Amino acid sequence: MFIRVVNYEIKPGMMEEAEKVYHNLTAQALQDQAGFQSGYALINTQTGIALTVGVWNSKEDFEKFSSTGAGKELPAQITPLLANPPSVNEFDRMLEA
Repeated sequence: MFIRVVNYEIKPGMMEEAEKVYHNLTAQALQDQAGFQSGYALINTQTGIALTVGVWNSKEDFEKFSSTGAGKELPAQITPLLANPPSVNEFDRMLEA
């Protein structure tokens, strides 16, 4: 299992656009991606903070996606909407309540 969590700080007034990028590009592209299990976007509209959580079968599956057109297009589209560079954390275990 491979889990990737990315923390974004969205520029003021750009959250709606960031949500569109996530929905239109990422969510749709991931639906058919081999090894992808699930994904979530957590959004705080008051602070402009957003987290994305992607759960994959393996890091290799994630890296394959990252090398595709959609995997490369996301950073290009989201970067202009960010107040700061995103921070990334990677995990190999997930516990559920």
